[in-house]
Amino acid sequence: MAGTKSTRSSDPRFNHVVSDVFNGDPRIMSVLSILGIKTWRPLIKLLKDHNKIRSVKWRNGQTQSEEDLPEELKEELIALPSYLNWLQNNYGPLPDHPIDVTAQTSRSSFIAFVMLDPDERGGEVDGT
Repeated sequence: MAGTKSTRSSDPRFNHVVSDVFNGDPRIMSVLSILGIKTWRPLIKLLKDHNKIRSVKWRNGQTQSEEDLPEELKEELIALPSYLNWLQNNYGPLPDHPIDVTAQTSRSSFIAFVMLDPDERGGEVDGT
């Protein structure tokens, strides 16, 4: 996207989530670039801060203006930590069997999770 710095990093989990789970959405890539987020831990820290997610802007490459993210993208960002927890809970205990984020997450699995109602996934999208 024009006017947006690359969010590509040497962090395989970060790269996989941005390119595969979030489908390389240029609006999400713009938000991460604006915030200087290029690695896993800062990404997860951001996604757990729902107030920050609700207020983030992306830079539209065509108009060069900052715009609010659409609500569905905000919901996807907020849902990622719960999705990872859900996968881990279905895979096994963390100390003995941590999930491999790069191998066990995908766009289709993430969308299937987001489409589940709270009872089916065991809680609300915000992790409560």
